[in-house]
Amino acid sequence: MKTLINRWIVSVICALTLITSVHAAEPTLLFSTEFENTEGYSTAADLVGQNGWMGEGSTSEFWNGLLDNVFENLGQQAYIGFTAPADGSTFVTMWKPLPQSVPANQPLVKFSTLMAILDSTNEHYDDFRWSVYNTSAERLITLDFDNHSLTVNYALDDGNGFVSTGQSFEPNRIYELVITMDVARNRWSARIDDTVLVTEQPITTTSASLDIGDVDAVWSIRDGSNPGDNYMAFDNYSIVAYSDAIPPVLQNVTHVSDGSNLLRLTGEANRTYVLDVTTDFLIWTPIKTNSPPDGIFEYLDTGAIGQPLRFYRARVQ
Repeated sequence: MKTLINRWIVSVICALTLITSVHAAEPTLLFSTEFENTEGYSTAADLVGQNGWMGEGSTSEFWNGLLDNVFENLGQQAYIGFTAPADGSTFVTMWKPLPQSVPANQPLVKFSTLMAILDSTNEHYDDFRWSVYNTSAERLITLDFDNHSLTVNYALDDGNGFVSTGQSFEPNRIYELVITMDVARNRWSARIDDTVLVTEQPITTTSASLDIGDVDAVWSIRDGSNPGDNYMAFDNYSIVAYSDAIPPVLQNVTHVSDGSNLLRLTGEANRTYVLDVTTDFLIWTPIKTNSPPDGIFEYLDTGAIGQPLRFYRARVQ
């Protein structure tokens, strides 16, 4: 899969190589696309109607489609927004129904995508959202990127509207969005890059059916008479199911001048993770165990001082 950073193996930094452990159980890929021409996607037509993508809210064209190289060197990207629906719709959405249901023995679901909100040039700004629906077409959760206030908000299915995450975003910047849904526990979390947006919120508050039908891209036009020409571009759209724990992401933050190594682990909230180290791939020694409440923690490995070669992995305990 294309990505801006290889999330599994990070390049050598001052002879210190960082790796993450591979998840023991094979995940189930529910759906994945990079929106490339080789997959049958064309920039000459709307995305809605291609490869099973569906849309709702307007019968007019051009509010969705595919563009080339908006994300540099990543080929084609999908988009929603830019051209307001000619029929005056102020809310449009598009989605790809999952070709299979979430397996009962793999109730952990991870949605991920690269995304960016491309800013308006006409001084009018709208909202762009990601909404998760079940197979009964009931909306479960929504993440809202407000391009007017540049804040990120979320909504549950309790009818109480949007709640601030306390986080902001930058227009025109590419982020990796990850939404983790623990269907068995009725809990979800979300992050962009390493910034936590939501932790351990209920997927449903109304006893709606706990299954995942689709994850929708949404354009909510703030003022129908003055729509923005902003849009949301996205790529590397993926939905994967896991049996017990989603593999953590382990990153090298920096190699400190004294020779120590600052590591950052990004995983699930309240999971217990172990960081191991080795010099020969034969003997692994645990150096840190943690259960971060937001799924992220950093560790400064002073044991790296004076070591010519050191390898790391992260695993779920």
